Amino acid sequence: MMCKKSKFIMALLLILGCSVQAVMAQNSTFCPGNFFTNGDFEIGVPTNVSNNITLASGWDKIWAGNSEADYYDQFNAAIGAPPSPASGDYGSLWIDSRNLSNSTWREGMLNELATPVPLNTGNYAFSFDIACLHGSGDAEISVYGIYDPNYPGGYVYANSPTASHTPLNVNLFSASGLPQEIVLLGTVPVPNQCDDTYNSMTFSFSTNGLALTGNITHIAIASSDAIIQGGKYVAVDNFCMVVQDNGPDGDYCCDGNNLVQNGNFEAGNTGFLSTYTVGTFPGEYEVTTTAAAFGATVADHSFCSGNFPNNSNFMLVNGRTQQAGSNTIWGQPITGLEEGERYKFCVNFKNMPQCTFDVLPKITLQAGGSTTTATISTTPTDPCDWQSVEMNFTATSTTELIRIILDENGNGDGNDLAIDDIAVLKLASPGLNITVQHQGSNQQITASVNNISVADDSIAGDCEYAWFVAEVNNVSPLGIDIGTLASGNQAGNTVVPPGTSGSPWDLTTTFPDYVFAPNTLYVIGIYQRECGCYASDFAYQLTYNFAESNNGFQLTPEQIAKIVELIEQGHSSAATLSEREEALSIYPNPTNGVLVATLQDEAIQGIQIRSSIGTLIKNISLSGQNTREAIDFNELPAGAYIISVVGVSEKTYTSNFIKQ
Repeated sequence: MMCKKSKFIMALLLILGCSVQAVMAQNSTFCPGNFFTNGDFEIGVPTNVSNNITLASGWDKIWAGNSEADYYDQFNAAIGAPPSPASGDYGSLWIDSRNLSNSTWREGMLNELATPVPLNTGNYAFSFDIACLHGSGDAEISVYGIYDPNYPGGYVYANSPTASHTPLNVNLFSASGLPQEIVLLGTVPVPNQCDDTYNSMTFSFSTNGLALTGNITHIAIASSDAIIQGGKYVAVDNFCMVVQDNGPDGDYCCDGNNLVQNGNFEAGNTGFLSTYTVGTFPGEYEVTTTAAAFGATVADHSFCSGNFPNNSNFMLVNGRTQQAGSNTIWGQPITGLEEGERYKFCVNFKNMPQCTFDVLPKITLQAGGSTTTATISTTPTDPCDWQSVEMNFTATSTTELIRIILDENGNGDGNDLAIDDIAVLKLASPGLNITVQHQGSNQQITASVNNISVADDSIAGDCEYAWFVAEVNNVSPLGIDIGTLASGNQAGNTVVPPGTSGSPWDLTTTFPDYVFAPNTLYVIGIYQRECGCYASDFAYQLTYNFAESNNGFQLTPEQIAKIVELIEQGHSSAATLSEREEALSIYPNPTNGVLVATLQDEAIQGIQIRSSIGTLIKNISLSGQNTREAIDFNELPAGAYIISVVGVSEKTYTSNFIKQ
């Protein structure tokens, strides 16, 4: 089965009129870039019976007969309890490694990949969840890669096994006289404990040098060929197979995960498409280690950097001239993109000039609806003089076809070039962070990237930036008075009249020339432009410019008293505060001098009086005999106070009162 995006890419390839060996994958939510079709089994209708794995889209049995895996929903299981934690529909099967000569069954499951995994394209990561539901002893589960020349569709079942290990899985198709080829990719043990709990299993495998004549089109899951005394019924889910990021394998334009397969050509002539054919004549290309056939001297771009001494391959193109138009000399469908995100497409070129009537190659990079064009002109006597061409683009889909196009209109000879270290990388986040500090009564606001210090004033990539300030006229939703907006950077600001630069707003700034209005809420932030390997970024904070001379915005004494009360109570819950306030009554409140405090359920052994900011004023010890006590406060000045009444149980009851 081919997913919709795969069909879209294949349509593009047909438009190009070329054959292709390329990497494409599904963009599943649990496993971006997954090569599995329906790796989480959520597409399909499980009937919760045995031998029904074919009901899950993309899944099938391996051989003829009824020895196939089962398909269950998360609420049911063939044996034991359903696996946990519940994760939706799943597959299940017996993994039996015992040597049972009279056994004519061997359960297994097959996935037709969303797109084939090309040979010689490096390492891939494989993971899945497995839970043992029933059984005993040890058992192993093996993962096999299959090349089926009839892909997609047209898979022919192998004959049913005649015994538990006859034929072996690796001889499965040859024993049936079928054209499919099979290799072991990895083996993992079944969990020891049959406790119905999912365990995550992972391994990696290399596609380099696999004993297949074509790409991996299917994955088979079955018991291993090893003879082990154990058999277990297992649940499996969330199969994920993706390109493994082992760090850079070439000197690319930026750090990060390169989404281009075989961008350094070290895997040879694989993983890309071209309207040119293999050879050294005009309209042909080759992947090689030498440009001697072109009478030129070229060294591998990564080798020239000094960081990759083992890299040696590059692509040579004998470009046509005097043609009407242009052609795609290299292209590849890129998967695993995040729609709407920004990416960099970069390539290294070197032209190989001819003695007379030389035509300099004119190339165009194309990705995500964007293009850039450059003429390649390097020093022919320097084998390491490469020219980098790059462009940034926005991913319009999770899959994009990127291309290098060569102009063939030139009138003359030449138009020949070398290509190496092609990359598509997501622009990195600069991690922009700011700190805003308000100095209070002097109405000075300081802002700085990172901390309030010039010592750490730096922005990733040294990209251009702009501070901005504006008054906020509404908080939810946030509204900005655009008429008060101003911006600035190290070159000046927009506060001053046009035509003059004004004072600079450096990475630590007090926003000179901008007058902050008192008692006004501001949005203060910084914008960093996209540059180099970094995406644009934006950070801001809301800051209230409080003027101490204006008493229009101040906490009331009652508010201050309540805050202090809560602090003294250790931030007790609202319910506890309510209960204790009900247990304590004070009257009259406000009072002119005498205050009567009463506890409902116990006698009073002490009373403390504090100011509204928590300063202890009076500490009165009492006999602990009475539930009601009168206190004379005539000597206290007018204001808000906190009263804490201590009962004989050592419980403290707190309230506040006003002295008139």
